[in-house]
Amino acid sequence: MSGEVTSEKEPFNVQKIALTPDWAVDVGDYVTSLSYSPDGSVIAGTQSDGGVFWVEDKGQDSVCIATHKHGALSSSWSSDGKYLASGGQDGKIVIWSTESGKPSATMEGGSAWVEHLAWHPSKPILATASGKYLRLFDAEGKLIREVNDFKSTISGLSWHERLDTLGVVCYGNVRFLRLEVEKPWKNYELTSSLLSLHWAPDGKHIACACQDNSVHIWILALDEDLEMSGYRVKVRDLAWDSSSRFLATAGGDRLTIWDFSGKGPAGSRPKELNGHTDIVTSLAFQPNGQVLASAAQDGSLLFWNPFSKSKMPLGLGVREANPSKLSWHPNGRQLVAGYNNGHIIGWPCPS
Repeated sequence: MSGEVTSEKEPFNVQKIALTPDWAVDVGDYVTSLSYSPDGSVIAGTQSDGGVFWVEDKGQDSVCIATHKHGALSSSWSSDGKYLASGGQDGKIVIWSTESGKPSATMEGGSAWVEHLAWHPSKPILATASGKYLRLFDAEGKLIREVNDFKSTISGLSWHERLDTLGVVCYGNVRFLRLEVEKPWKNYELTSSLLSLHWAPDGKHIACACQDNSVHIWILALDEDLEMSGYRVKVRDLAWDSSSRFLATAGGDRLTIWDFSGKGPAGSRPKELNGHTDIVTSLAFQPNGQVLASAAQDGSLLFWNPFSKSKMPLGLGVREANPSKLSWHPNGRQLVAGYNNGHIIGWPCPS
């Protein structure tokens, strides 16, 4: 079962939708990860030079601490906001206490780079990926479990709270693990290099971007695979809206929106949103809302409403640097973008 991407463009009035930033701060170098704390009071992330940063009070108060030799790659907040984990090219994971602002534990990832981190959505358990090694730690840094039989480098991690399941992807394999069970809950094989993994919020689908310029989606109840093809380049990012109706995908300078309502997207033509002039690299849906943000290598940040019949963007934010990471405030009223020049900018959500 498959769907295919086509292309069409529509012009829009740049001046009419141009946005003014709420605030901006410079944290020093390329932003490699970025996210709001669960309560929205702090923005934290990592830089390519190895620093871990915190930003508070809309950029009025910020700090960056040199942490990982050779570069920092990933970060993740615990569900209660008490801990931030960071991972880097030194093969180490650092757990930070947000109360003290200092490291509370340092662990080895098992291989070279620690590229992926994910705290459980409701438990103090941290999943880490370094090369072919998957490790689970508690909040004190104690190793709970290790899985090291992956055939290739792990390329994505993601938990689903209701299913209490961790999804893990690598070349040709999607594996689903549960904490109290050694044997995988589900295990899917595919003759393609999988680049990322994204749960639908309702837990019914899992979507993976692939090296062969496609997106593969599994219907978990049926163990059925859907292939979405026709992208001009490999898909850089995916994002589900909070209702699980829409999956936004970025494979080139356009956004492709697949509708999972009714009979689903199989055999259907997706909605396309055009506005960027270069490859789209990041996508983020508004929490519990209908607004989708997209960032591209042309320095543009666009806001859309895929639920609307209109294909015109709601707002546009432009800077000379390229946005590398996006994160919505939990209340959905502001989006922060991290840039390749070390800037972090808070953008208002257009109405």
